[in-house]
Amino acid sequence: RFSDVSEPGGYCGFILTSSGDAPSNRTELILRANGSCDGAGSFCDEIAEAMQNGKIVRVTVPIRHGMLSEVRVSVNGLEETLEMANVRNVPAGRRGFVFRNASVDLQSVKVVAGVEYKTETGYCAKYSYEAPVTSPDPEMEDVVAPPTGGMTVWPVVAAVAVVGIVLLKKRRYA
Repeated sequence: RFSDVSEPGGYCGFILTSSGDAPSNRTELILRANGSCDGAGSFCDEIAEAMQNGKIVRVTVPIRHGMLSEVRVSVNGLEETLEMANVRNVPAGRRGFVFRNASVDLQSVKVVAGVEYKTETGYCAKYSYEAPVTSPDPEMEDVVAPPTGGMTVWPVVAAVAVVGIVLLKKRRYA
């Protein structure tokens, strides 16, 4: 959902591929808070109004055979697909987001290898983490990051360091 839009043209850019440091080395899809999508046109008035009013929208960007040809948005039971004016090649690279003149609250992000599946299958579908909804307001679902194993690594690193220091001191005195 869009929040704190400071300019009518504020946007969320879906970086579909990025390589290197230069801004020209990326392929992105720009979705604007006013309900338009660069290179594809504008969504219907109902969807555009929902986006402008900060409603939660679901955006699907299918990449078929390495090509971007459409974008789908759904909100409040409405769904619309816009066709890109020009099909864009999406080479390999890193993915991400860029925001300009608007803040965006991301509820969840999925990157799926393949399109048009009825259900997701495989290891990632089974073992991916989805936090429980903690907010009573479904419009403002706060999703909390899961606990990670990062803190369990430090005792192991410390133990290895202590063993290494003891062995080093034994060698010096032997």
